This record gives sequence, structure tokens and C-alpha cells, in this order.
Amino acid sequence: MSGLAIDHWPNPTTRHTPTYDTLSPYLDVAWLPIIGPTSTLLLRRLTTDLRHNGPHTTNTDDLAASLGIKPGTGSRYAQLPSALRRLNQFALIQYDHTAATAHIRGTIPRLSRNQLNRLPPAINQRIRRCETLLAHEGAA
Repeated sequence: MSGLAIDHWPNPTTRHTPTYDTLSPYLDVAWLPIIGPTSTLLLRRLTTDLRHNGPHTTNTDDLAASLGIKPGTGSRYAQLPSALRRLNQFALIQYDHTAATAHIRGTIPRLSRNQLNRLPPAINQRIRRCETLLAHEGAA
């Protein structure tokens, strides 16, 4: 992998599930414990780059280096492909490793009940406080 085409992923219709801006605190409070720090940082970087530069192709070695992670595909320690697959697994991006493309969502969904049930009570409380705060900000 040497280049990764980054483009917008039109947000799917979520009539019954609240969504939050991908760069909101909800990413760090709720999704970080689910997807881990590398995937969280990568999603934040991809979203920021897309918003500032529009659809473009980025050099994956440079992207990985800017995050302090290993880029290569041949190593079992390659963190960039692993983080991209993890984001794809949770439908936070649409990643096609064969075409070297990543479509990035503008919003992220609320954690599912199943995901929330797997987290410790203290983290669930932080998530609820974050949701309440973001709901009040949205109403302002």
C-alpha cells in the first residue's frame, strides 16, 4: 500500500439512531474504548484531512509516520492496515484494501446497546453525560 484514496461516504439514513459529528467528543468518549487508540486517531486524521483537502490520495507511509505507527502491509506488525480494517469492521469507514480506497463518514453512530453493555459502568456514565452535553449543544 503506498497510496490511499480518501473520499466522502454519504451518511446512511439512521432514522432511529442518533449520530454525532465524527470530530465530536463522542468519538473519544464512546468509540475509543471500542476501536482503540490507533483507530480513533486514524479516523480523526482521515476526517480532518478530508474536510480540509477534499477527496484526495494520501501517501500511506507518510500517513502512518504522522501517526507514529507502522505502515507496511507485509509485516504482521503493520498497524495502518489493521486500523483501517478495524474502522471498516465497525462501519465507521468503507475501506477497500484491493482498490486502496477509504470513504469517510461525516457522522458516527451512537454505540449499540450490545456495545454499551460490554463496557464498564463508569464508562457508560461518561458516555451518557457526553450524549446529554452534545444534545444540549445541538439544541442551542
